[in-house]
Amino acid sequence: MTAMTSFGWGLAWTSVTIALFLLPLLPALAELRRRRDIGPIPIDGADSGETAYRLEALASQLPDLASLGQAGSWLQNDTYVVPSGVHIPSVRTLLAVHMERGAAADMLISEETLVMEQGAQVRHLVHAESIVSNGPVALHGRASASSLLVLAAGSRTFRTAAPCIVTAPLRAAPEATQADAPPTPLTLVPERHTGDLLIEAGEVRFADLVVGGNLVLGEGARVVGHIKAHGSIDLAEGASAQGALFAGGHIRCRGGNRVQGPISAAWRVELGSGTRAGSPSVPCSVSGWEVELGPSVAVFGAIASVGGCHVSEAV
Repeated sequence: MTAMTSFGWGLAWTSVTIALFLLPLLPALAELRRRRDIGPIPIDGADSGETAYRLEALASQLPDLASLGQAGSWLQNDTYVVPSGVHIPSVRTLLAVHMERGAAADMLISEETLVMEQGAQVRHLVHAESIVSNGPVALHGRASASSLLVLAAGSRTFRTAAPCIVTAPLRAAPEATQADAPPTPLTLVPERHTGDLLIEAGEVRFADLVVGGNLVLGEGARVVGHIKAHGSIDLAEGASAQGALFAGGHIRCRGGNRVQGPISAAWRVELGSGTRAGSPSVPCSVSGWEVELGPSVAVFGAIASVGGCHVSEAV
């Protein structure tokens, strides 16, 4: 009797141990018996990753602006004039759109020009052939144009893309200059500096640079090569870089600068008055936690920021 009791207790404890080990596996075993988990997301083989394709896919899902009940009264000479203070939902249209002071939209896709007056805003996404702001506007989320995007002083954006992005008083893309050059290839062995580095005014340096501290380019100085600084990069007035700029701190272009390559800083990027980033033949991107643009700045490509891109009267 005692042997049977010991055997029974041993069997019971073994059963309890097996149950405890299997308990965490119950959800997986239930899923194997009756599959309820979400399936894989189908891949669109035609998606090239380009903005144009995604806009086309999104536009087909948005209602036409003409379907709004009051839209008929807004139509003037093939342009929808959205009255002041009016909010419209996510829409698309083949016609031009003019948003008056304080008008707002959730999403707006237009095949023609979008003109925005002071205080107008788009909350999530906007795309048009060209976008022109006649006063401070807010472009939250994504903003893109097929040809030109003009930002007035006081405007605020987050992610913008266009063949050319300019700030007032510019109203068109600046003409290419002789300073524009093809992309600069990477060298096998960059020139390394452990501390801070100063490139004197008017000096020309042909090298890729890796700087352990801060880098300062004096007035009119020029670097033909790519630059990486673990600190900050400061370009004095008229200084230029024929290559990329990467900084672990800030990047400041004080005015009249030329950069033929991407500009990326961990913190703040400031492009002073008259600065040109990229060119029609060499598009570039500008990215940082915050981006500030001065007057008459031109960026040929895209601007991305976490905290926002602000257009100021002067930087």
